[in-house]
Amino acid sequence: MHCFALKAHLTGDIFVGCSLIDMYAKSGCIEQSQRVFDSLKEKDEASWNVIIAGYGIHGHGNKAMELFEQMQISGHKPDGFTFIGLLMACSHAGLVTGVKISQQDAKFIWN
Repeated sequence: MHCFALKAHLTGDIFVGCSLIDMYAKSGCIEQSQRVFDSLKEKDEASWNVIIAGYGIHGHGNKAMELFEQMQISGHKPDGFTFIGLLMACSHAGLVTGVKISQQDAKFIWN
């Protein structure tokens, strides 16, 4: 799939990029997921969410939290999917106190 995307010059497409990140993460190649994420020219909330969830699947809660902070610094707003990915990451990594959701974030989720 990735080779086809490369040959068809689709690797710059955000939807293709998110699909590749997800595919690699689910197949156990989190490093390749990170490479695809890093190669995206433009990142949106979906691309941040899929890489955060990818690290979460593999129990890398600290890396997921680091990416969450980078997401916010880059100006992207977290959504419900972001917090699900973070909760999953912390759960898989045994970081029970890892996610601290602020009152502002909680209002965003429930509104």
